[in-house]
Amino acid sequence: MLIDAGVDVALPSPDEVRLNKGPALRLVTLDRPLRGRDLNGLGGPGLLVATRIGPTLRARLQANAWSWVAEDAQAAHVAGLDIVVGQARETTDPEARPRWPRGHATFAIVRALLLAGRADQATLAGCADCSQPLVSRTLRRLAGDGLVHGRRGEWRPGPDLARWWLDRYPGPGGTTLRLWAPGRPWDNAATLVDACDQEGVDVTLTGAVAADATGPWTDPARVTAYVNRTPSADRGDLVESSDPEAPIRLVVPADNRITATRSASQSPAGRRLWVTDPLVTAWAVRDEAGRSAEDQIERLLALLPRPDGT
Repeated sequence: MLIDAGVDVALPSPDEVRLNKGPALRLVTLDRPLRGRDLNGLGGPGLLVATRIGPTLRARLQANAWSWVAEDAQAAHVAGLDIVVGQARETTDPEARPRWPRGHATFAIVRALLLAGRADQATLAGCADCSQPLVSRTLRRLAGDGLVHGRRGEWRPGPDLARWWLDRYPGPGGTTLRLWAPGRPWDNAATLVDACDQEGVDVTLTGAVAADATGPWTDPARVTAYVNRTPSADRGDLVESSDPEAPIRLVVPADNRITATRSASQSPAGRRLWVTDPLVTAWAVRDEAGRSAEDQIERLLALLPRPDGT
């Protein structure tokens, strides 16, 4: 991937790598996803290669002068370059920044169109809670890339739009609280929902648990949920944890539109609960498990309405 992106790579020894003819860097490889506790044992800066590196850990690595390669996402940060799917760009060059904005409104517009199957600009503006001029600009740019099609004031998504959204959505942002609980994922989800209900906290399940509620063909490993505020930690069976692999992850999203399209569902035990829409759920499944969850993601995307109304 680095060579394809135009990065000059040399291996002076099995434990070193030289990039762009610069000084040799220590090479560290992990045959698994990078975890927060791994950072303490990495030592000084070098080039880290791992199967998966989440956005928070990427930022921490870069802040400490590390270069990194995330194999599953085909993404890297090497010697001052951001590399995505074989293309490199200087992060300090404003002309080389991504063409598409990272603002949540753009992605809310796209998500609204995908969930509707077809819609006019006024409908999309209402669903995405943004102005019609922003909808118009967004649709024109998408149409220029062949991702949407408009006719007589009505717009419909192209076949690649859902994947475009999944690959570019930057995540809901906000703050994260991790909790430990002793049960299985669905038991932990019930405990979490009970705790949130008692404190008046609005909770929406996402990720593998939401996928399992949507269609029972997943095997959730943990619980991810969006909340409007964090409940009290250390409540009953819920204990705050610093472990990034904790079985419950709560997110108070900066993207306040992320739960606007949620729907009612129920747990295997019949408990009523809220889950994110199939597109957001697919993104969260990938965020939890990486690209190894492609089968689940395909099933979720198949739930989106087709432009012909089916």
